[in-house]
Amino acid sequence: MATAAILLCALQTEPGGDDRPQFFFSVYGGAEFTVDSDLDLRRPGTDLTFEDVPWENRSFRAPPYYGLRAGIFFGARSAWGIGLEFIHAKVIAEVEEVVRVSGMRDGLPVDGDERIDQTIASFELTHGLNFVFANAMYRFLFEEESFWSRFEPYLGAGMGIVIPHAEASIGTESTGGYVFGGLGYQAFAGLSALVAGPVAVFVEVKITYADLDPLDAPGGTIRVAPVAHQVAFGITVRI
Repeated sequence: MATAAILLCALQTEPGGDDRPQFFFSVYGGAEFTVDSDLDLRRPGTDLTFEDVPWENRSFRAPPYYGLRAGIFFGARSAWGIGLEFIHAKVIAEVEEVVRVSGMRDGLPVDGDERIDQTIASFELTHGLNFVFANAMYRFLFEEESFWSRFEPYLGAGMGIVIPHAEASIGTESTGGYVFGGLGYQAFAGLSALVAGPVAVFVEVKITYADLDPLDAPGGTIRVAPVAHQVAFGITVRI
C-alpha cells in the first residue's frame, strides 16, 4: 500500500504545470567515510567478533568512488521522481589497528585487545561495494522566472542489491571475487543548480547501509554490515 501511495503521488503534477515527463542523467564523484563497525569471522573451531573495526578512506585512489543515476520526474514542474542508481564505493579494513576481539579461536576462548592482522592479514572491497538502487525522489520547486527557480533542493531514498568484490587473506591463504551480497539501503539530500541550458551541477550528502550476506574467506566466512557517509559532487543533464 505504501508503494502504491508513493507512485500515485509521483504521477501528480502541480496544477497548470507542464505535464511532460522530464528525464535526467547524473554522474558524480566524491568521498566516502565508513563508520567503525563489527566484523565477524567464522571458521571451523573459530567464531570471532572484531569490535569497531576502523575502515580506511581511499575514495580518490583507483578505482575511485563514483556514481551514476538516471530517472524521470513526471512533469517539468512535478516534485516527485523515480530512478535507478549505481554506486561504486570501497571498504578496506585497517588491519594494523588494535581492537577488542571476543569469541572462540581454534576451540579456545578469546576476550581481549589485539591487532586485527594477528588473525586477518587483509580484508577489503576495493573493486567495489557496488550498490544498484531503485530510488524515489522529491524536489522543492521555487516560483518560475524567479532567481531562485534555478535552484532545486531535493531528498531521496532507495533500496536495492549489493554486489561486493570481497578480498580476504588469512595466513598464506586468500580468496576474492564478485558475489551477491544481499540488500542495501540509502537516503540522500542535495542541492541542484542549473548552470546552462539543460545542464545542472549538484552537491549531495548520502548515507548507505548494507547488511552483507556472509562473504567468502579462507576456510570460512566474514560478515560485515557497513554504514557509510558520502559527499558527492556531480553534473546532471535534463531532457
